[in-house]
Amino acid sequence: MAFRKRPVNAEHEQAHHHRLAVTAQRVLLRRRALGLTQKALAERCDMPYQIVSLVERGKQDLYVRRLAALAEALDVTTDYLLGRALEGYKDGSDS
Repeated sequence: MAFRKRPVNAEHEQAHHHRLAVTAQRVLLRRRALGLTQKALAERCDMPYQIVSLVERGKQDLYVRRLAALAEALDVTTDYLLGRALEGYKDGSDS
């Protein structure tokens, strides 16, 4: 039996794209605040730098492992990266 993608309603699709955009913006801003290049962040997370680039452009969804690795490297919570929290810096900064 072939795998079929479940139909997605427009509201669900819009929410998904919004979450990708929020995550993209937060990863980009935090990376820059820490003075990291995409390559340096990728190395900290043990992932290809192309993934960081795709995430920052809102073109790549994150697996749990990659989300956790990015949050750890950026010193923020996963809830912050996903847009579920307005603040989430583990070091107490507000950048």
